[in-house]
Amino acid sequence: HVIKYGYIVEYQKTEITTTSVDEGISIAQQVLLTKTPDQLYGNSIASNPNWFARGLPAPSELDYYQGPNTLASNLYAGTEILGALTGLNNLLQAQLQSTAPGSLDTTLVAMSTDGRPERRYWWDNRPERGSTGIAVALPAELGGDRILSSGRLYDQSGNSRVTPTAAGVDQWSLTQLAMNSSLDSLAAKLASPSDQLQVSALGTGDGSLARFPKIYEDLLGAQTFDNSNSTWVYQWSGSSSLPPFKG
Repeated sequence: HVIKYGYIVEYQKTEITTTSVDEGISIAQQVLLTKTPDQLYGNSIASNPNWFARGLPAPSELDYYQGPNTLASNLYAGTEILGALTGLNNLLQAQLQSTAPGSLDTTLVAMSTDGRPERRYWWDNRPERGSTGIAVALPAELGGDRILSSGRLYDQSGNSRVTPTAAGVDQWSLTQLAMNSSLDSLAAKLASPSDQLQVSALGTGDGSLARFPKIYEDLLGAQTFDNSNSTWVYQWSGSSSLPPFKG
């Protein structure tokens, strides 16, 4: 299962067999050689089938604004991490239903991000900027949930705050609780959870002005995965803590 998240959440399921590596190579290429939407479609939605298929609102002048010294406009800005986590939980729930007690199946979850959970503010619930949020639905294969806010925001200094929906619902905390509960329940069905259920997360993007070491300490260390109530394994790191590559 591959969940990609930028201005929207996208999903693909691929079966890799022992007799063919082609699908595995395809997945690796998608992960490692991904082009951003602005590279694919430019400063336009004309050739972007996803925009129309997902029923996204028509772009405004805010979408086309491009700041000085930036490579692209706001059109494809945003990081829908909350939507990705919601979709992941739906996949875990489906797997939980099909897993028998004492199962020997293995589940590996790998998450990577090069930014903060921040959807464009005119799609978010940001009353201070005059926006109350719009619903952006997940792909049907991920449950089709209507994501109504970014859920959690981080400023440049790494301070965070919950961003509820306009109705006051804290979608982030609810999703985090449900996702970790699903992982705990899945672990309880496995013969050896510490070997069979492992989660890893990597945060990059340290080249910007934001304090990403502090952001990831909170986002990945406290606000996403939590294995304190079970024996499944979770490890995370930011790129600032990785050893440098040597040529």
